[in-house]
Amino acid sequence: MEDHPHEHPPKPPVPPHNKKLLSGLIAVAILGGGFYWYQLRPEGIRSQCAIDASKRAFIEEANKEDIKGVERIRIQNQSFETYYLLCVRSQGLAS
Repeated sequence: MEDHPHEHPPKPPVPPHNKKLLSGLIAVAILGGGFYWYQLRPEGIRSQCAIDASKRAFIEEANKEDIKGVERIRIQNQSFETYYLLCVRSQGLAS
């Protein structure tokens, strides 16, 4: 076998403790990503949609000056639910 001056020497094998560290980092990244995607992200979306829906329902209700009392509250609640569901669904959540 000829000696090639441009050949690199073979790389030493990865030590076992580095493999464990890499496996641990990958596991943490996967778990962290899952926690974000299934817990933090949906909660943030629901919270923002509740704020937006409240504002829209309040504005809509304020424009209906002729409706009073319990009926006004019922309409505001229906408007809130409608806007909230539209918002969360537009963000990719079921409810």
